Amino acid sequence: MVVAASSTGRAGDDTSADGPVPGPDAYARVRSLGAPLLNRTGERLYAGIYDPDRGAHIIRYDLASDRMTSLFSIGAAKGDNLLVDGNETRMAFTLDAQGDEQTKLHIVDLDTGAYRVPTPRDKLDLPCGFSPDGADLYTARGAHMWGEKAIFRIDAETGRSEMLYAEPGRWLQCLEATPDGKKLILLRFVTNDEQHLGLLDLESGETDWFLEEANVRVVGAQAYRGGYYILANREGGPMRPWIYDGAGGFSALDVPVAGELTGFGIGEPGMMALIYRDGLKPRVSLYAADEATGTSGWTPVEVDPAVGDVTAFIVPRGTRERFYFLAEDGRPPVLYVQEKGKARPVLDTNVTGLPDSAFARYRSELILSFDGTPIPTHIMIPDGASADNPMPMVMVIHGGPQDHVDPLYSSGNQMLASQGFVVVLPNVRGSSGFGKAFMDMDNGDWGGGHIRDILAVADHVAKMPEVKARPRFIMGGSFGGFSVLSAITQYPDAFDGAVDIFGISDVTTFIEGMPEQVRPYFLEELGFDPRKDRERARALSPLFQAERIRVPLQIHQGANDRRVLPEQSRRLAETLRKAGIEVEYFEYPDEGHGFDRQHNNNLSRQRMMEFLVRLRDRLAQ
Repeated sequence: MVVAASSTGRAGDDTSADGPVPGPDAYARVRSLGAPLLNRTGERLYAGIYDPDRGAHIIRYDLASDRMTSLFSIGAAKGDNLLVDGNETRMAFTLDAQGDEQTKLHIVDLDTGAYRVPTPRDKLDLPCGFSPDGADLYTARGAHMWGEKAIFRIDAETGRSEMLYAEPGRWLQCLEATPDGKKLILLRFVTNDEQHLGLLDLESGETDWFLEEANVRVVGAQAYRGGYYILANREGGPMRPWIYDGAGGFSALDVPVAGELTGFGIGEPGMMALIYRDGLKPRVSLYAADEATGTSGWTPVEVDPAVGDVTAFIVPRGTRERFYFLAEDGRPPVLYVQEKGKARPVLDTNVTGLPDSAFARYRSELILSFDGTPIPTHIMIPDGASADNPMPMVMVIHGGPQDHVDPLYSSGNQMLASQGFVVVLPNVRGSSGFGKAFMDMDNGDWGGGHIRDILAVADHVAKMPEVKARPRFIMGGSFGGFSVLSAITQYPDAFDGAVDIFGISDVTTFIEGMPEQVRPYFLEELGFDPRKDRERARALSPLFQAERIRVPLQIHQGANDRRVLPEQSRRLAETLRKAGIEVEYFEYPDEGHGFDRQHNNNLSRQRMMEFLVRLRDRLAQ
């Protein structure tokens, strides 16, 4: 169904008043599902959803009636960090209304619709759980998403807050409240390669930091059957699950997964979902423990083979009778529920109105770079591309740098493919998800090997029969934008046009704008301090090499960006204009480091696509 402010409908019904939008805009007509959450039995699902016709809403799906209800509208911004108390009478979620990552906590009475926003004007909240009776809510509060935070308790009725724990200068996170309501699991950020775990006793106020090991990264932690399950790279090994017994002892949990684990979730009756990578693509698997112990004998749970590739599991905390999952086959994903081995759809996010043949599919392969390093790459080839009708490529570079790109549905990529572009998504050195050695390969080498990876992948793809050698284009955001700008300044003839989306152009300004808590991570990545070596920083920053750019450049920037300050992009655009280099600059007043509002998402994609099509057609003449 299309979620509406005051209507309910059977799951899968399309009650949209408008028909499908013709042309490339249709690919953006997807119901974006965020922050899904189950009650203990999995009989009700709550989520934030953005509908292309009706905007953003919080919805509830009831399994017994197979009906989805819109609880309330939340405007243009998307809800995140969704929580519901054990009695299902109160809900909490965050909204980033200005795009500046100052996420404000909203607490809603589900019976009356009354709500309050207890977050102070100059702060942000990241909630982690309710008390068992729903009277209190726990949150990490601070002034910057990457900066210092303290742990607070908030009275859900009045909104009054009380600080429970703080360490001056420390970035703390609250991961969850234990099911008995007696403790909070806390995470202390030390560096990007080291995090600590602790238990805050809510009665005594004492905190036991039970995991404080050097160079150990922690991905998550969850209370389970009197102990704690943790995903960490302890003892110098890869990411794997560990069990902490609450009394000082750790034991490794053996799971039949060979790839690098990146996430997990576990339900009390013994259902565990694992996210891992096989060296090229993401995989998710579900396991059930022996019912007698609930902690051993983990065996795979089969998913109904009639669906596509599973991309996420949503496991209830209190039962193993059912679970939910997302699956896709090149088209927008479908949300399913499975009971007794049979899956049925709950929500089809696809309201594009396009036939199956309109969606391009990915192929994935390892491409050898200049030094023999395999680069995991996903390539989307339009249906009409062939040796007789080759098409130009667009390289799309992900941000991070410790991030990665997967072959999942993307309306932007599908729009480009529909306009006759081969879309190339490389995971260059420095990307996460392919082992620590690969992730650290760009440390001290920004603007170096990862740029040569981009060129090597482009040259490889250009030799494919379906691909034209020229023209070729490149686009990317954040650190991906830095990669784009570095590529077109260092190798001016490598591409024929570029799109920079809030990319770093001045590394000194970037470092100076970072909170102290995360600055050491970026200094380690850079390999030097730009504030102390201005000459090297200037040589590395594309802003000061802009006169080398020879290709048209389009720039997109959020006015409220707190990571890459808008002044960087403004100065770059002005420098290019003065040098007579073709540049288009677009600034979005209600966005930050990313496009959280769908209208801006659609507008920016349309501008990028029109720019690339115009360049392609101009070069063809």
